[in-house]
Amino acid sequence: GNGVVLSVSKLFEEIVGLEKAGVEVRSRLRVSKRPRTVVLTSGDEVVGIADHVVPHQIRNSNQPMLASLLARMGVDVVAHLHLPDQLAPTLAAVGESLARADLLITVGGVSAGDRDHFPEAFKQHGVEAKLGGAAIQPGRPIFVCCVATSSMPSDKCQNATVSCAA
Repeated sequence: GNGVVLSVSKLFEEIVGLEKAGVEVRSRLRVSKRPRTVVLTSGDEVVGIADHVVPHQIRNSNQPMLASLLARMGVDVVAHLHLPDQLAPTLAAVGESLARADLLITVGGVSAGDRDHFPEAFKQHGVEAKLGGAAIQPGRPIFVCCVATSSMPSDKCQNATVSCAA
């Protein structure tokens, strides 16, 4: 008799099960592909999880943590790279990442120091800054950007908003 209306994003198996049980399911599904994501970390002081750490270094715990969290959210992490504090490799990695990913997440390299190269790399690759810095501690240096691509047309990028809540 009565139909069931669902408005949840990941219910394919449940919908099929209900339909097989004879329940009429009506839904408006917004379908999208899993975002291809690249995670870039940077810093000469950051070493791999298995590397020997000397007093001025820290382990790169952000990269595996982000890859795991993103995978649990259904995001396809296509690459995760660690970059030295050098402009040329940062420019190359940002350019390659923007060409192959829907989402680029970077960790480090956005402060005001001369060894923080992500903002310059974003600028040189035509990435529009939406937020540069936030009054939060820890983590004040934050940079949120948008770049026009085939999946994110320039009008959507220009109208994209960033909202930060403390």
